[in-house]
Amino acid sequence: MKRTVLFILCCSILCAFSAAQKKEATSPPERVMQTFAVFLGERKIGSDLVIRVGWLQGVDLLTFADGIKVVRMDLVYDEGQFRLFKFARDNKEELTVRARRDSFALSHVTKGSSSLRRRGDEVVLEPDGWGQYAFLLKKYDAVRGGIQSFWALVPSQSKVIMVSVERLGGDRFQCGNLVVQAVRHRVMLENKDPVLLWTTQEGKLIGIHHASRGICTVDEQYENLHHNIRALALGGL
Repeated sequence: MKRTVLFILCCSILCAFSAAQKKEATSPPERVMQTFAVFLGERKIGSDLVIRVGWLQGVDLLTFADGIKVVRMDLVYDEGQFRLFKFARDNKEELTVRARRDSFALSHVTKGSSSLRRRGDEVVLEPDGWGQYAFLLKKYDAVRGGIQSFWALVPSQSKVIMVSVERLGGDRFQCGNLVVQAVRHRVMLENKDPVLLWTTQEGKLIGIHHASRGICTVDEQYENLHHNIRALALGGL
C-alpha cells in the first residue's frame, strides 16, 4: 500500500514538473520597455525608447553622440544566436546584417555589400545601442563570476571585437523615495575601453557609464540616477 501511494505521489510530482516546463516553454517572452536618458556631462543629449521582447530588440529615436538621428534599429536573436540586424535612418534602411552559417552578409545603402567572417556566438554591440548591453550581460555566468570574454559584432564598423565582462560588486542608490541596490559590472571593449553597467538585483539594466566618451545613460524611471552615477565617477568609482 505504501509503495503504491509513493508511486502515485512520484508520478504526480513528475507530471506537475512536466506541465510547468511545458507552460514555461509556451509562455510568451517578457516584454520590456525602457526609456533611457543620455547625458554628455551634465547636458542631456537624447532620450531613447528601447523595447525588448525575448531576444528581439527595437530602438526608436536613437540619438548618436555625433548628432546622427536614427529612427529605427532592430535586432533579432533566435535561441540566443544572432540572426538579423536592421539600422534605419531618414526613413530608409541604412544597414542590414544577416547571419549565415560562417559569415555575416552586410548590406549598406551607400557602402554596398560585403561579408564578414562569423564564429556563431557573437552578440551585437552598436556603440549607442544602450539596450544591447542587456544581451551581453545575459551571457555572463554570475555563478562562475570573474572575468569572462565574448565576441561582439559592431555592425556600423563592420568588425567583430573581443569584449570582457566582470562583476565588481554592488552600489546603493537613492532615487527619490526609492532605494536601489544595484549590481555593478565592468565591460572592456577590445581590452581598452571600459564601460560600467548597473543592473537591479533582478537583472534589469538601469545605468551605463562610458568614461572615454563622457556619456552616462540611465533608465528615466529612476529619479536622480544620473547624479548618483556621476558622483561615483567623479569620486573615482
